[in-house]
Amino acid sequence: MVFIDEILWDFITQKIAELQANPQQVYRIFEGRSTERIEMIKQWIQTTKMRVVMHHPRDASELPCYAIVLQGANETPQTIGSSGDQYDEVVISNMGDGWVGSDSDILRAVPVGTPTIAQFYSRLQVKDGQQSCHISGQAGTCVGKGVWINFENTVVEKPDISSMDQISFWIKSNRVGTFLEFGFGTNAHREHVYNFAVTAVGVWEKITINIKAVPKNQRRAINYMSFKVLSDSVFTDVYIANLKGELALGEILDEAFFDNTYRVECWSNNANMTMDMYYILLWNFLKYRGYLETTWGQLEVKYEGGDLMPQPEWYPEFVYIRALVFHSKTIETAPREEDLESLEDVDVGKIDYGVGGGSITDP
Repeated sequence: MVFIDEILWDFITQKIAELQANPQQVYRIFEGRSTERIEMIKQWIQTTKMRVVMHHPRDASELPCYAIVLQGANETPQTIGSSGDQYDEVVISNMGDGWVGSDSDILRAVPVGTPTIAQFYSRLQVKDGQQSCHISGQAGTCVGKGVWINFENTVVEKPDISSMDQISFWIKSNRVGTFLEFGFGTNAHREHVYNFAVTAVGVWEKITINIKAVPKNQRRAINYMSFKVLSDSVFTDVYIANLKGELALGEILDEAFFDNTYRVECWSNNANMTMDMYYILLWNFLKYRGYLETTWGQLEVKYEGGDLMPQPEWYPEFVYIRALVFHSKTIETAPREEDLESLEDVDVGKIDYGVGGGSITDP
């Protein structure tokens, strides 16, 4: 699902924070206005806290604010239909380059003591023609250590698995149990962590990790990954190969177009401020139209604007409201229900009522 409410909330919050951190941007946004007017806008931006709220503010303490309101979301007749039986994959790493052991001098500012975990590439243990990553850790001394990769500083291409449902890899181990952790993230190696169990010794075993709960934008911008030892009660000796992102095997997805209309309302108790908030919002939405489409899946974006009639009896105080109406198309996907069976068979026939009041049922 595409959660437009959250996309708009994150986008507006980020752009307001950027403007308050660098208020000189108002000279670009309000180019053509007098310097005196721009300086007034710059002053209130620096001294006023602007909130972003879902639906409407409840009391005057939340003003000024941007209120995000759903006006309508309608499925269009442009239904794409079923995308069919899908099984696609994205190669994240063949584990043959770019990974660094946590005891490596590359990561340690000052080498201290004897390394207790080693990482190197094995041409002896090969999976599907690719060499594997060999991790060897001493008993009692390697817990919390492992191997890491920074896709921003390596020859391995940064992965985009935003359309994938799961991460898989192959492992060959000298021990069984849940003694390893896999993690990845945008800003750190362990923003999303998963413990997994090895169930066989000395054979290649495929591990599959479900990542559907991770937001798509965080699956798109992966900068770090890691494997970490959780238990070092015995000697650890493992090989890891073929790290991939995958769609769920055999899943049939139905797709449909939705026309979405959201109002982003600018609320304040000052008419000039409300108008300035509106133009700040419009400028950012116009500037980042392409970003909203390519990064967040907001297709055919267009904007409208207008003032809302005041209704003082419903407002926390007398306020001025101007709304930017955000239109977009999105493609929503959902797994199709399958293997449905009727509980009983029913024969339905046509009933022909004759002149004599009787009836004949045609099979």
